[in-house]
Amino acid sequence: MNASQRQTILNVIESFKALNLNELFVNQYGAEVKPEEVSSGDYTVADMLVLTQRMFNQLEEKINTPLMWQMLPAVHNFSNDYGSCDLYVNSANLLDYINASQFTNGETHLKSLIYYQIINGFWENSSDK
Repeated sequence: MNASQRQTILNVIESFKALNLNELFVNQYGAEVKPEEVSSGDYTVADMLVLTQRMFNQLEEKINTPLMWQMLPAVHNFSNDYGSCDLYVNSANLLDYINASQFTNGETHLKSLIYYQIINGFWENSSDK
């Protein structure tokens, strides 16, 4: 990825961090309902938000690592059900769906971004390098 691509992804991550996830959830489902009780496709809303936070935190860590971010592809074509992952497009779409409380619609983008991290070796961080 180049510096411009890196910055656009960092902007999406900062926008995600600025969201009040509890407020979005309450506005959509009401204060009586808990995120772990609402199903969102293959996940509960609570699980989806935890995975999204983990994915963005790990992505931010990697693209803030000197010399590492330049080696990561901005677009990765998979030979499976996920097709391809454009970091900016998938991240921005996921953010938009979460911001609109359309958690089920964002699931495909989240799975693609997680698979991107798996393929590029940083979804599961081990202490042994």
